[in-house]
Amino acid sequence: MSSSVTSFPEQPFFFESAHKQLYGQLGVPASASNLREGVIFCAPAPYEVKKFHWTQRQIAQRLQMAGYYTLRFDYFATGDSEGESRDYDLNQCRANIQDAIQYMKSSGLIRRISLVATRLACPLALQAVATERVRKLILIDPILDGSACLTEAQAMQETMLQLHLRNAPSYAPSALYGQLLGIPHQAYLLWQLQNLEGLPATIKAKAATIITSQGCPDPADLIEHLTSRLEEVRFMRISDNLKWGNARALQFQDFPNQLIHTVISAIRGAS
Repeated sequence: MSSSVTSFPEQPFFFESAHKQLYGQLGVPASASNLREGVIFCAPAPYEVKKFHWTQRQIAQRLQMAGYYTLRFDYFATGDSEGESRDYDLNQCRANIQDAIQYMKSSGLIRRISLVATRLACPLALQAVATERVRKLILIDPILDGSACLTEAQAMQETMLQLHLRNAPSYAPSALYGQLLGIPHQAYLLWQLQNLEGLPATIKAKAATIITSQGCPDPADLIEHLTSRLEEVRFMRISDNLKWGNARALQFQDFPNQLIHTVISAIRGAS
């Protein structure tokens, strides 16, 4: 697959979620192939957004070429949305996903919606569709163990501080408190991660595709849970290695062409 695509317009705008303004980019499909279907992208944790930004954008552009509307947005307290980084909150993120779905449904542009969620966004997306119906769920390297996610991030935090010790001579172990890979946080976020709930009893979707890259465990419990509730569940392991747990890798954009192709095929229903 080529790494470049024809650029289709994306319309920057703000929409409201819980009385706060979220920044979004609405991708418009090629008019000749408008399917009246929408795809919403649920970004990973803030410290992983940089490495995955190009990937999400490429998937969105290719889906626009295939006739889909796309919505990429920043959660409250991230990116260009309202709020300070220290106010990042998983409950707020879940509500933002629900409001993004409602926004797309009320736009009059589409008939059906699918979600593409990555990493920590996967349990949030699952919780969101306990009340908001969608067509498909695409779950990329899902994180369902919040404590393990927190331990991994804290270990990378320490690694990065050691790597940059020369540029941070005032570093002391106590400086770890209140920051996670450069993102300031409140203690409540740590509690949320340690008590993460990712498998709601009700999931209002028709189908789900779970995609895992090299180094990520097979989500057997998630597959079993979804299989008992949805009409169609697919699990796909790809050879791309995204190195989520590598502190250095967080600083660079990913170019996972197999993942891009797999997500698009899952959305479009290709085998």
